[in-house]
Amino acid sequence: MNKQPDESILIAFYGDDFTGTMSTAEILNEEGIPTLVFTYAPDISFLKKHFPKLRAVGIAGTVRTMPVKNLRSALIPVFKVMKEYKASAYLYKVCSTFDSSPEIGNIGRAIEFGIETFSPDFVSLLPAAPNFGRYVVFGNMFAALGKEGIYRLDRHPSMASHPVTPMQESDLTIHLSKQTDLSIGLVNILDVDRGTEKIEKRIEELVKEKKSIIFFDSLHREDQPNICKAVLRQKSKPAFLVGSHEVAYGLSSVLWNSNSVKRDTLPKGKSSAVHKTQVLVLSGSCATITGRQIEWSLKNGFTDMAVNTESILLREERGKEKQRIISGTIKELTEGKSVIIHTAAGPEDKRITAITKKASTLG
Repeated sequence: MNKQPDESILIAFYGDDFTGTMSTAEILNEEGIPTLVFTYAPDISFLKKHFPKLRAVGIAGTVRTMPVKNLRSALIPVFKVMKEYKASAYLYKVCSTFDSSPEIGNIGRAIEFGIETFSPDFVSLLPAAPNFGRYVVFGNMFAALGKEGIYRLDRHPSMASHPVTPMQESDLTIHLSKQTDLSIGLVNILDVDRGTEKIEKRIEELVKEKKSIIFFDSLHREDQPNICKAVLRQKSKPAFLVGSHEVAYGLSSVLWNSNSVKRDTLPKGKSSAVHKTQVLVLSGSCATITGRQIEWSLKNGFTDMAVNTESILLREERGKEKQRIISGTIKELTEGKSVIIHTAAGPEDKRITAITKKASTLG
């Protein structure tokens, strides 16, 4: 990566959900890359005027749960604004379990729109998040479930039975091929383990083979910097990457080592977090581990506000339900309690079946 002016945006990323976008921003800030997240794509003049020291910009989206027919209108306008940042790297952040389907949250179509907008030489796909217990080996994903163990994705107790996008194929190259006709290649773990030069060589081979998308295996956190370094060395155009929030480790490492970021901009590892004894948590996950976390929280002093998700779908009941949650939460917080607002407490929560049925009825 070539050194750019200190006021330039180096990384621009779009997250297909809010939590993953924030996780990406958290890593970048902790690694010393001044980062802000928006819920819309701010134009470059606004950023230069109000945030001249910003080096990375994130846009939090909702594409992960969006029907494929709506993806173009949701992504293309945002991508076009991001392109104006003239960043060195553009990242489309996806969930580290790659949950998607041809119908919902289609990652393949998102990649096609990225190619249409940014015109990269190839698209780098890094779905693994080793720090988070998500690994890719020979194209197959494995994911941890708490301390129980590590499962192949299509046998994972939570992801294999996801209510919207169940992951029934662990080979991500096959899974993605059902979402796009673009050609797909793989840099496997044997090549990744041999370091940056071998990764570069393999990329060059796959580009010559006209592979539009290149997957990368990853088992360890140090794989991310090696992969990102190889990817950014290859580019003749701005790099377009697709991957988990932990791609931020790789990109930030390349920036530090290339001196693209002044080390006094934001001391690496410095955290601005302040510990609070009272916590408000909002959970929209159906995952097994989330259900256990909610159960633990309630046994350890939290009060919960369980959202009646069916009511949220009904226009005549929506306002009343929202007010119930807001009023109840404020009351508990005023009394000094920590509160967790949730739409499901694990995959067996009856609300999941109820809202799926109601949504189907409503069309």
